[in-house]
Amino acid sequence: MRTRTGLFLGTPGFASPEQVEGRRVDARSDVFSLGCVFYRMLTSEDPFEGDSAAARIASLLRDEPSEVAKNPKVAPALRQILTTALAKDPEQRFADARELGLALAEAAPGRVTASATGSPATSRQSPIRFLVAAGVLAALFGALWWARQSNVVSKTFADMLPRVAAMQSERDHVGAWNLSRQAVQALPEDEQVRTVFESSSAAVQLEFSPEDAVFSVRAISPPDSPWHEVGQVAPGDTRLPPTTVLWRLEAPGYETAQGVHSPWEGPLTVSLRTPDQTPPGMIWVPDGSFETAKELVPIAGFWMDRLETTNEAFEEFVAGGAYRSSELAQFEDATGQPGPAYWRLSKPPDGAERLPVVGISWFEAHAYCESQGKELPTFAHWNRAASAIDTTLQANHFSDTGTAPVGSHDAISRYGASDMAGNVREWIVNPYGSDRYVLGGGFNQPEYMFEAREPLAPASRPNDVGVRCMKLEEEVADELRAPLPALRHDFRNDTPIDDAMYAALVGQYSYDPSPVEAELVARDENDPRWIRETVTYDAAYGDEQITTYLFLPRDRSPPYQTVVYFPGSAALTIPNSSSDTTIEASYWDFIQASGRVLVYPVYKGMYERGGGTIVRGAASRRERLVQWSQDVSRTVDYLETRSDFDPDSIAFLGLSLGGYYGPIFAALEPRFCVNVFIAGGLATGMQNFAPEIHPLNHAPRITAPTLMIAGRSDFLRDIELEQRPLYDAIGLEEPEKRFAVLDGAHVPNLDDVIREVLDWLDQHMGRADS
Repeated sequence: MRTRTGLFLGTPGFASPEQVEGRRVDARSDVFSLGCVFYRMLTSEDPFEGDSAAARIASLLRDEPSEVAKNPKVAPALRQILTTALAKDPEQRFADARELGLALAEAAPGRVTASATGSPATSRQSPIRFLVAAGVLAALFGALWWARQSNVVSKTFADMLPRVAAMQSERDHVGAWNLSRQAVQALPEDEQVRTVFESSSAAVQLEFSPEDAVFSVRAISPPDSPWHEVGQVAPGDTRLPPTTVLWRLEAPGYETAQGVHSPWEGPLTVSLRTPDQTPPGMIWVPDGSFETAKELVPIAGFWMDRLETTNEAFEEFVAGGAYRSSELAQFEDATGQPGPAYWRLSKPPDGAERLPVVGISWFEAHAYCESQGKELPTFAHWNRAASAIDTTLQANHFSDTGTAPVGSHDAISRYGASDMAGNVREWIVNPYGSDRYVLGGGFNQPEYMFEAREPLAPASRPNDVGVRCMKLEEEVADELRAPLPALRHDFRNDTPIDDAMYAALVGQYSYDPSPVEAELVARDENDPRWIRETVTYDAAYGDEQITTYLFLPRDRSPPYQTVVYFPGSAALTIPNSSSDTTIEASYWDFIQASGRVLVYPVYKGMYERGGGTIVRGAASRRERLVQWSQDVSRTVDYLETRSDFDPDSIAFLGLSLGGYYGPIFAALEPRFCVNVFIAGGLATGMQNFAPEIHPLNHAPRITAPTLMIAGRSDFLRDIELEQRPLYDAIGLEEPEKRFAVLDGAHVPNLDDVIREVLDWLDQHMGRADS
């Protein structure tokens, strides 16, 4: 049985057409709502029918009031009144509720009229008419008050579908999630509303301690974005915005925790600590690992200063006589007294108490941390504490003329550390020959210096170098304090293998042709942006099947151009999660908007096909790359069985992980007519790969036009050492290949990416609407 939801929410709360369309609302909108109220009172039915919120909204906008008011349950005398009250054009309605009330009073049974002789009503009859009108008006204004109260809900959700679609198109993923979340809370049984909510969110496994802690999220930008309280969360999946967000967890008697999280990073587990369990001013960084060129080194949980050390804190250290030690006696301030280089008379400048201390050597930084019962971070610990900081980079303090008070910029890392990028560079413990490293970039440097590790003489005291400390609960491996190897491998002098050797190796990727045995599992037409088909077909290995999602444009006719997508490494980290509720395609909705089909296979090792399992060792890595290549080619096999897809217009698009290994898939799959690699390149460590899985060996064999896109401030892959060598190796000449370096970090500015990708596809596939 259809529940009364959407425009009518079990109370007399109806939205008028102008409220749905976002036009100006005035007293005539109240008339429309009251007309709906009285229609419901007269007939026990809603004036605008439908099986979903979208259908009822469509009825509201489409159906004429004459059709609504012709219900035989409505007395003839009231039909014209309802027709006027429910007019689509507000100017054709009664001016206000009082005018509607008088009209209803006139139509009341037994109303007093002029005599046959034209004499006016008697004075005895006038009070009766007055009482009828007064009663009608009292009912009207009571209903109006009731309607206005309940319309807090209906006005919010009547136009939910178009508003969510608009937010999604504007990349306001948090806003779309929040609106659809409120809608599904108010309309839990409405299938259309729930579908929109699921398309505007992603499933994330959350587990918090204590269990009554309150969880909230907000958008990273703009900085004044509001917090949205999710509330108390039971362990398990919770649907959050399908984007990176700031999060906060708080409970009475515990220190509040906050950080940055993306649903594609896997579960979020947080245990709050009481004040007596928490070192003052520190944040907890949970267990993890650090990837070296050779292996993953485990890192036990540890504490990290939330803020850079301030002048105020360092002044206590100086006043305690620290500089009387032989190690620090050589260091003086600007007046020859103990203290940092830019102090005077052992004091920081007036008003600089909350600025980070600068002008300190590695020896001063090391001694300060020891005095606090802490130590200088290792490179691995500093980087783990700084993880995800690139997502909030735009809010950090770079390219300025001076330092800023610590914590004054709304930029935190995954675990809540502030200012790990910008403001001041920070000493770490690891040596580089006789020098020591600083990390994070300073206020006077560009953003890309965030990831640069810069060696400095340990006795140097620049005006943009400070310190933050860490505190360990378990001892760390000696190798984490050891000298650091080269940060990047220089691929510029590496050369691909020759054709004969390549031909001997690529046979490992072949598989025997066989029917794909495809099955259409589901076809979902509820999302206003696209039609989503879920299909399965046989993999090329074992008895496995590949689940694939196809996002079809709504406003195009076949045969379709298709784009096969390979995601970033986050898809590998989500364990035992159904891709049906986790995959979010709105980031790539410009593919569907351009008239093409986005094809998203679930590759081996992702989501329910083994997500969360780390592949280690050369043999396992080789096996996984072969499986991925075969999954890509089996997907093309499937696409060729579809008469509604153009077999000559199939493109490959790889992001990050898909950009790293895309050259392998592109070289081995000649049916791709165009390739796009975003945020890819060669990764340091690949120089040790077996030749058959080294992307540099496949790049010269790519024959389809290829676009590479890099972020100018990419902190993961160096443009000149790791990305451009791959581009140069691609076996094409410009303009059949293009290397676009765009503003942004690892994944560049999305609008620029969209422009480059669509231009490239249009140029080499033809416009999809032609």
